Amino acid sequence: GETLTVQYFERARFEFVAEDEDGARVTVSMLGANAAAELEQIELVTMDGPCETPPGAGFDVCAPFLDYWNDFGGEASFGLPVTEPFEQEGMTVQLFEYARFEHQPGEWPERYDVLLGRIGAEELAERID
Repeated sequence: GETLTVQYFERARFEFVAEDEDGARVTVSMLGANAAAELEQIELVTMDGPCETPPGAGFDVCAPFLDYWNDFGGEASFGLPVTEPFEQEGMTVQLFEYARFEHQPGEWPERYDVLLGRIGAEELAERID
C-alpha cells in the first residue's frame, strides 16, 4: 500500500498529500468525522442562542460554538458539523469534520467558553497503545 506521511498535533493531524507546482500540499485529517462514526449512545443537548446550518451541512451550529466557528475560519478550519451537540464527560461537545468543540464556560483562556478538544493527541495515543 501507499505510505502516508502525517504529523500529529495536540488538536489535529496533518497529512502530506502531494507536491505540485505550488509546492507541498498538506491537508487536515478528518479526525472529528472518524470520532463521530465511532459514537454509540449519545445524549443530545439543546444549546441556547442563534443557530445556523452551513451550506452542505446536515446539522446546525449554535452559539457559542457558532461564534467560535465563524471567528476562527469556519468550514476551511474545522470542516462541517458531523453531529448535533451532545453530552460527553460532563461537557457539551460537537464534532466537526476536523475538530471537536468543547463548551467549557469559565475555563482558560478566560475569554473563550469554547475550546478545541485534544483530538490529535487522543488519536495518537490510541495508535501507540
